[in-house]
Amino acid sequence: MNRKIVYREQDNKPFHPKFAQLPIKDLAILNFTTENEVRRFYTGELEWIPYSVVELMLDTRIQARNLGIHKISSDEEAFYILYQYFTEIPIADNPRFLHITVAADILNLTEQHIIRKAKEENGLYADQDGENYFIDSQWLIKTYNDTIRNLGIEADIRLANNGKGQVELTIKRKL
Repeated sequence: MNRKIVYREQDNKPFHPKFAQLPIKDLAILNFTTENEVRRFYTGELEWIPYSVVELMLDTRIQARNLGIHKISSDEEAFYILYQYFTEIPIADNPRFLHITVAADILNLTEQHIIRKAKEENGLYADQDGENYFIDSQWLIKTYNDTIRNLGIEADIRLANNGKGQVELTIKRKL
């Protein structure tokens, strides 16, 4: 069941070959919970879950319908999540900044929680009109890292934002 399949090439670079299914430990990272807690929802012996199930969970998690889709992959080294957002979500001129809706989706929090937390930590920015709120991607990475570290998971997290509605999160697990 743990056979690897080759994933498509991206930007003329080979993508890491992904597992046939997602390990439970990566689902735990995604849900900010422990691996044992995730296993409680199942028989206790399930260690892998189909990618399609997890992508569906992520797609239904976003606060407003039809705002985005998610693609995930996992290999021996890392867990990859590609967030694709449609034009309804404002995009900052600088790809270093992400709209609070994107941050809320990635951190699995409400937009109000993101605003409050980012404001407390001086990580919240507004556009010139003051109508749209953004967070610095470094703040998001630090917040994500702090959250999973509290669960006993060590990881090196990288975030790439193409500035056109596509954000890729790479969570390299430290063993």
